[in-house]
Amino acid sequence: MDKPKPFKKNTKKQIFNGLAFEKIYRTKAFREKWGYSAYECSFLLGKHDFFFRDAEDPFENTHFNIIDTNYLELIFNEPLSTFSPPVVEEDTYHLKVTKYRNEVRLWVWEITKRKTPTRWDEFIDPRNEKNRDVYEPFTTVIEEKKLVELPTPLNVVPFDEVQSFIDALLSEGFFDETKTALDILRRCRKHFGDNFHPRNMIRVINHYTNRKSGVPLLDKSKTNEFGRRVYLTASRRPGDDSAISDL
Repeated sequence: MDKPKPFKKNTKKQIFNGLAFEKIYRTKAFREKWGYSAYECSFLLGKHDFFFRDAEDPFENTHFNIIDTNYLELIFNEPLSTFSPPVVEEDTYHLKVTKYRNEVRLWVWEITKRKTPTRWDEFIDPRNEKNRDVYEPFTTVIEEKKLVELPTPLNVVPFDEVQSFIDALLSEGFFDETKTALDILRRCRKHFGDNFHPRNMIRVINHYTNRKSGVPLLDKSKTNEFGRRVYLTASRRPGDDSAISDL
């Protein structure tokens, strides 16, 4: 029996802003620690489904802007220093990235960073030629499936309980004015506690915005001035005199 052919590897050098790169991978480490998938984070940020996945892919050109970074603080209830270091070793990171599919056909990115020369290196070699192309392991990223459920120490409230709470919000007119995912998350945390995990909140909202397989009680066709998706009672169409959440 023939052995399966190894997957082709694609390697290229990349140059990144050091602060932006550290911010992306600090955020990745934090979200994984607390059990937030890339898709769940994209949902809470109000961006497209694969925004976080693209941001964590060094072959893509997706980054967190200043407003996104401030939003992370609100989503995770963490100071900005958790995601954005005050200083970095270098303003520019020179990386070498190898991309390939693993045995289960998920993308893998092996990232190495060019070694930072030391003063001793410069003393013995002013041009630093010997260290210019020395790369050290930085991190390995494995593609996440969209609907993966990461283990979490937070409280994943059962779907039915979250659905009942969202139903109550609908009944009391909470969605008569547009709400961001962060608005909804805040109300859920107020009701269920600060350790509430939004996994089933996201499922309920998706169920109530899916016209094919769900119950379309909410409309998600609008965005606010920052380009974040907002949710509105489905009976209130765009153009109604309703305030748009500025979060």
